[in-house]
Amino acid sequence: MRLGDFMTTFRGLEAENSFGRWIMTGLLLSNLLALSALFIKDNPVIVIPPTLHDDVRISQNQASSGLKEAWGLFIAGLLGNVTPGNNRFIEATIAPLLDAVIYPAVMAVLWDQIEAITIDRITLTFKPHGVFYEAETDKVFVSGVQTSQGPGGSLEHHPRTYEFVINFRHYRPVVTAIDVYPDEPRTKDGPSPKTPLTKSQHRKSP
Repeated sequence: MRLGDFMTTFRGLEAENSFGRWIMTGLLLSNLLALSALFIKDNPVIVIPPTLHDDVRISQNQASSGLKEAWGLFIAGLLGNVTPGNNRFIEATIAPLLDAVIYPAVMAVLWDQIEAITIDRITLTFKPHGVFYEAETDKVFVSGVQTSQGPGGSLEHHPRTYEFVINFRHYRPVVTAIDVYPDEPRTKDGPSPKTPLTKSQHRKSP
């Protein structure tokens, strides 16, 4: 082989290797960027709440109306069904769900209620009739009938609505506001008819 041909071939191989190294470096960088985007991206998770029929979405700090309705129904069920035997369980379950701002006030009311129920041996039961989410106010309304009964006493029935504002932080529900009143849901446009529990939609009830 002549020296000139050898140098030409050698330079070609060297240029090809250099080009290949740049290509591999580019591919490596693109893979690293794709991997970092995968970890950073907040991908929503689709779940189906046991109390409702529609699927819902949850991301790190957001959730769809259906999931908020499901949590509202769960919390209302806890607060509305208190007996002398389950009061400590309800206290321990509700406490981690409360935002720090409302925690002292809510727990103080709950402790007073638990103390009164324990002393008087009263049983409270709540039968929900409707649940819906109001997008304009970000509120969840759970309405139904509250029944109370003491030892040997008659049953007393009263309409009851639980009103919640439920946010999500790191995929966990955080209750930032609670209101309870013996009335129909106090929506933005005034009292609203009940919405069946089987319908979870991002709307106000008709």
